[in-house]
Amino acid sequence: MVQKKAKRQSARTRSTGTQEHSPRQRNASIGELAKQIELRLNAIRQKLRQPLESEFARGHLTGPQRSVMSAVVAAKEPLQLREVTYAVGLAQSTVSGIVERLVQAGMLVRTDDPADARATRIAASPAVRDFIEKRIPELTLSPLAAALHKAGRKEAQAIYEALSRLDDLLKGRQSGASRGAGGGAA
Repeated sequence: MVQKKAKRQSARTRSTGTQEHSPRQRNASIGELAKQIELRLNAIRQKLRQPLESEFARGHLTGPQRSVMSAVVAAKEPLQLREVTYAVGLAQSTVSGIVERLVQAGMLVRTDDPADARATRIAASPAVRDFIEKRIPELTLSPLAAALHKAGRKEAQAIYEALSRLDDLLKGRQSGASRGAGGGAA
């Protein structure tokens, strides 16, 4: 009996590409479901970031270099060295060396500071800005778009609606359907 059930579940897994949830999982407590959902969301987040992380790894940046790049890229305008130093929480001499290596690698550019003739400002290079504006969105969306394409339009829409509902619940909002169905508090 157990073997037949395992064979049926294995056949369903092969035909649908997903594992069917056991009755125990269907009857799990809200706390257990929350843990499982959190694990799934973390795994999904990692899978979505994988292509981006691989691309970053190709840049051979150290952790401190990535921190400096993040601070410079996040700034709306070019920064002075002291501003970068403050943003990353490292010694100015360390940040100065990091910035110099990143300038030599073509990832950052230095420009004269119009307010202080003795200082320079640091910004992301045009190539880095282009990467951020064009390549990063492509890298982060491609795994998701591919998965939704595999799912098909109807299932992709159901996934979107379920995630939208979860987002609404996390924000403390209720949809009209759940209020009308007795899902809301009195």
